[in-house]
Amino acid sequence: MKKLIAFTIFALGFSSLAYSAGIVTKSTQAVGTGLTRPDAVQSALEDALAQLKGVQLSSQTSVRQLAQTETSKDSTEFASLEQTRKETRTKVEGRVKSYSVISEKLLEDGSIEVVADVDVTFYEAGPASMRRKIVVLPFAYKGTAQYVGDYDKRLRQGIVDSLTSSRRFAILDKDFDNSRMNEMASLFRQDVVPEERAKYGNTLGADYILVGDINNFDVKTKTSVDPYLKSQTTSKRGHMSYTWRLIELATGQILASRTVDLPLRLRKSEDLYASAGQEGQKVGVQITEQIFPKWSWQ
Repeated sequence: MKKLIAFTIFALGFSSLAYSAGIVTKSTQAVGTGLTRPDAVQSALEDALAQLKGVQLSSQTSVRQLAQTETSKDSTEFASLEQTRKETRTKVEGRVKSYSVISEKLLEDGSIEVVADVDVTFYEAGPASMRRKIVVLPFAYKGTAQYVGDYDKRLRQGIVDSLTSSRRFAILDKDFDNSRMNEMASLFRQDVVPEERAKYGNTLGADYILVGDINNFDVKTKTSVDPYLKSQTTSKRGHMSYTWRLIELATGQILASRTVDLPLRLRKSEDLYASAGQEGQKVGVQITEQIFPKWSWQ
C-alpha cells in the first residue's frame, strides 16, 4: 500500500511539473480615478495589470534654460537660470479578459473613483524557467574544411543534451529562433483565440552564454590495401582542437574555459559525429560541475 501511495504522489508531482506552464486567468479588485467614468475604468484596469503583472518605471529629467533680464538706469544685466523637472513614467502590459464595475463615487475634487473586479489573462512560465539560463552559441571556425560545420552542430548538440539532462539549467534556443518567432507571429491571426496572444512577450534572457572556437580541424582520408586479402580499407586520420568559454552575461566574467586537443582516428564519417557528441557531453558535465560543484549537490 505504501508503494502505491508513493507512486501516486510521484505521478502527481511529475504531472504538476510538466503541465504547470501555460495561460492562466487571475482575478483581482482594483481602484481607479479619472475626470470621466471611462478614464476611471481605464485607470482601474491598469491598476489590476500592475498588481498581477508588475509595472515598469522609467525616470527622465528634463533641463530648461531660462533667461532673466534686469534693466536698471545705467545698465542691463542678463542672468541664465536652469529649471529641472523629473518625470516618472509607468508602463503596464497585459490582457484584460473581463471586468465589472462594482462601485463608483464622485470625489470632492470632481473626479470619479471606481472599484472593479478584473480578470487578467497572462502566460505563467513553469518551474524550469526559474533555473539558471544558458545559451549555447555556434562555435567560430575558419576555412571550409569538410565536416567541420557538422562537427560544430553535433558538438553543441552534445552540450545541450548534457545540460538539459542535468535538470539544473534552462537552455535557451538560438538555432531555431526564426522558426519560433514565425510561429509567434501567427498568434496574431484573426482565427487565433485572443487568450493565446498572452504567450507573446515572454522570451527569457540568458544568465550565461557559451562561446567557442574550433581552432584546427584537419581530417584526411587514408586508404590501405591488405597485402594478403587484397581488400581496401578506408579510414580517417587527423587532428582537431577547440576552445570554449562560459561567460556571465551581466558582468562579462569568464566563469570557466577549456582548450581541448584531439587526435582523430576514425573508420567512417559517422564516427566523427559520434566523437563530437561525446565531446559535447564532456563539456556539459564540466559546465555543470563548475556552476554546481558536487559538494553542493548533497
